[in-house]
Amino acid sequence: PHAILGQMLNCAAALGNCQIIPGEMSAGSVKSDHYDTALLFSVLHHVEDPRSLSTAVDEAGFRRLLIETKPHEEGFSFKDGHWKRSGGWKLNSWRALHSHLEAMFPGYRFNRSYGEYERGRQVLEFVRAPKPD
Repeated sequence: PHAILGQMLNCAAALGNCQIIPGEMSAGSVKSDHYDTALLFSVLHHVEDPRSLSTAVDEAGFRRLLIETKPHEEGFSFKDGHWKRSGGWKLNSWRALHSHLEAMFPGYRFNRSYGEYERGRQVLEFVRAPKPD
């Protein structure tokens, strides 16, 4: 369903020649400048090592990030037969969330919200600032 939503957002933004490819993202797993957009839906608050994800995103050179989240998230992972807290945040506003995500992904700036998707989460667009020549 997230890939379908991503395709719909690409169409809404009048982006042609789009292809959604689901998969895991880690450092070196995505060829640099091969993909335009990363869809990070219901995932960031589960990430145990946000710095590693930030590095993978930076190395891949995405032009934009579509992130589905909300100001208060708690993430868990199932390990060794039980649920363990893996990440999350408790922020008091959407603006604070935008700043938090900009700090998590240096070089990207909040551009707009596509509105609510589910469970109070919004799909937020972050765009990469052009690199100076």
